[in-house]
Amino acid sequence: MMLDMIRKQFMIQKDDLIGGAVIAVGAGLFGTILLQIIYYLKPDAATEYVPLGTLLAGMIAVIFAVAFIMVQFSLYFRLVISMGGVRKYFFWAFLAVSLIQSFVMYVIVLLTHLCDRFLNRSRYPEMKVVVDVWPYLLKWGVPVVVFLVIGSTFLGAMGMRFGKYAYGIFWVLWMTMCLVFPRIMGAAEDAPDSVFGRIGNTAIDFCSGIPGSIWTAAMAIFSVAAMLGTYRIIRKSSV
Repeated sequence: MMLDMIRKQFMIQKDDLIGGAVIAVGAGLFGTILLQIIYYLKPDAATEYVPLGTLLAGMIAVIFAVAFIMVQFSLYFRLVISMGGVRKYFFWAFLAVSLIQSFVMYVIVLLTHLCDRFLNRSRYPEMKVVVDVWPYLLKWGVPVVVFLVIGSTFLGAMGMRFGKYAYGIFWVLWMTMCLVFPRIMGAAEDAPDSVFGRIGNTAIDFCSGIPGSIWTAAMAIFSVAAMLGTYRIIRKSSV
């Protein structure tokens, strides 16, 4: 019964997987080609390696794992339950399929980075690597994918439960993160004595002082709590 539900849910969400994968691959190729064009037009810029293709593919993967899963959760819940599906089976099937989709996106990011790095190292062997993201992708990729999928599912359940009020709060938080966070991080490097610079450096020092095991444990605790919260919401939600 459970495997059959996962198969059905996968068929329902397969277009999302295909669309997300195509966009991620396209973004990765666009970033990689764009960077080579920049290096060709401005040879002086080819001194430091910036994995632009990896960054764009990763951005698409995060958007897919957060926004898309969060928005589609209530739609798929109502669709499956209206077709006679069982709530607890839908819960596990949706999580399983969303994890599969997100891990496909994660693999795309890894492959994009390998191609990105190979191309730049073969053409510009003396190029300086600004930040080597490969170790971080390998170390944090799996736990972050699981964390984002479960967290996004929980936010989708919250949105389904509380409607426009929850989505309004999510929008404010998202815009605050997009507008304020880059400014703080930029000020931490460019203007460390400013208010935003001090806030950014304090946050960086605080986060860097926390061991990786603590971050992993915190994500695990949040994920378990989010799963319980999501399951409780869908048990009490009407179609």
